Amino acid sequence: MRNSPGSLPSRAADNLIWLGRYTERCEATVRILRAYNARRAELSKTDLPILTHCAAFLETIDVDAADAMPLGLLSSIDSAVHSAGQIHDRFSPDGWLALVDLQKTAQRFATRVRPGDDATRAMTVLLRKLAGFSGLVHENMYRFAGWRFLELGRRLERAMQIARATAWFTDKDAPDGSLEMLLEIGDSVMSHRRRYSVSAGTQSAVDLLTLDPLNPRSVLFQLAELQKQIEMLPGGIDDGPTLACRQGRFAIAHRIAHCRTRRHDTRPPRQAGRRYWRALQPRGRSLFRVAPMLYDVRLDLHYDYDAPVHGGRHLIRVAPIRVPGTQRVIAASLSFEPRPQRESAFTDFSAMRSRPSPI
Repeated sequence: MRNSPGSLPSRAADNLIWLGRYTERCEATVRILRAYNARRAELSKTDLPILTHCAAFLETIDVDAADAMPLGLLSSIDSAVHSAGQIHDRFSPDGWLALVDLQKTAQRFATRVRPGDDATRAMTVLLRKLAGFSGLVHENMYRFAGWRFLELGRRLERAMQIARATAWFTDKDAPDGSLEMLLEIGDSVMSHRRRYSVSAGTQSAVDLLTLDPLNPRSVLFQLAELQKQIEMLPGGIDDGPTLACRQGRFAIAHRIAHCRTRRHDTRPPRQAGRRYWRALQPRGRSLFRVAPMLYDVRLDLHYDYDAPVHGGRHLIRVAPIRVPGTQRVIAASLSFEPRPQRESAFTDFSAMRSRPSPI
């Protein structure tokens, strides 16, 4: 007899999503730092346009390129370990050990590694350890709802990271060498050589890293995987929050599809002609607005008394808050069942909206 997998606690689902996001964020940061330090060692200068352009991009994600092992990267690794520590009984023990080993290795590198060649080799080691963790989780974790939340976090973060990097390194003011660095960051150098008969250009780089449905690093590939995992979650695609996610995914995919020709021409630039790339270019900018995300969150709290009571008082602190530059609350509401005799609302010391509700 098989036991039912049971329901997944909301806190576990939250930690699994953030575990996937943090590990993918670590990988993206490591790839950028490796590309930066490799060029720094080769060019022997830090004030060259390509290096200053890359360093400016790293600053946007709170990573200091001047450090061989930046605090921003160490913080992401620590956050991944913290999230995994809350639910490490829900995935492979070997995966947990691999993640702890990654953290120890990064902390050891922080005291020994220097910028340049040394940092390049260190990033390669961290990248292999991250790949080991991802492989262990992917191959050994049971395909229940928890794995799907972990996969959702990974795909979401990868789409955001690729969109940001592509927008930055294909900018009209990007210096020479930016496209080659972008392909290296996106782990698509060999794919580009096989796919296109020309050297790296803005159109071919955008097509490969955002529009190619067969490239596991492209934005479109991540959106397809997101839809697949969302449809496999309990409740399928017909429930409210899940349906909203599905509609959001299709809205983004529709905008990406408009960047392609009517016949979905996948030929290299010289064969497809100028019309294909002219159709791609005007709408390409809208593609990079994938990063800001719209969340539709529903939280159900249940409280059971051990014995009948004549009255009770509850203080609810769950309403989302507006954080300038970080998040904006479009709408929020609270409901109680049974309805309390009296309720009030106030803003507490942390700027969170609170509702004391006597019953």
